[in-house]
Amino acid sequence: MVSGSWFHGPGRAVVPTTFLAATDTHIGDTVTLDGHGKAIPVRITGEVFAPHVFALATDRPGSAS
Repeated sequence: MVSGSWFHGPGRAVVPTTFLAATDTHIGDTVTLDGHGKAIPVRITGEVFAPHVFALATDRPGSAS
């Protein structure tokens, strides 16, 4: 972890530094994912250092609340 905290439960995500830079987002921001045609809002709770990764880690985004 570079900063923030690991996600705990649905609707939360941890992202790599590259994702934050490419999307101009920050910890605490909410991004909207596409879950098979359904818009799913996810709050960024933490940043991890993974320079060659653009994926995010989350817990069952389809059940976000």
